[in-house]
Amino acid sequence: IHSLLVHGTYLDKSAALFDQMREENQMAGVVMLHAFILLTAITMLNLLVGVMCQVIKAVEDAEKDAIAVMCAKETLQRILSSGVDTNEDGFIQQSEFFAMIHNKEAVRALKDVGVDATTLIDYADVIF
Repeated sequence: IHSLLVHGTYLDKSAALFDQMREENQMAGVVMLHAFILLTAITMLNLLVGVMCQVIKAVEDAEKDAIAVMCAKETLQRILSSGVDTNEDGFIQQSEFFAMIHNKEAVRALKDVGVDATTLIDYADVIF
């Protein structure tokens, strides 16, 4: 097993092993070692492809979440600046929050990022 690991997987001095097997006339062993090396290489390649796919998927998910949050933030800021922020201090008071939550576009923007507007209204006393 040590020879398979060192010579077949790591390809460390595998030529010397092939030469030794040919000298001893072990052609079946040579063919089997070639097959083992091929299968090991394909397995390692598939492993690396799988890891790369997982990394790409994780980056894609993170980018989608960041874009959704940015769009919701821009929508809510636009709604606040369009007259909901009555004292124009850039902060949301409870009365401004209830005025904003009646805007369907604001509710849709919150829903797009996974915020339930009904539950948010229920927790308004805790938030403010």
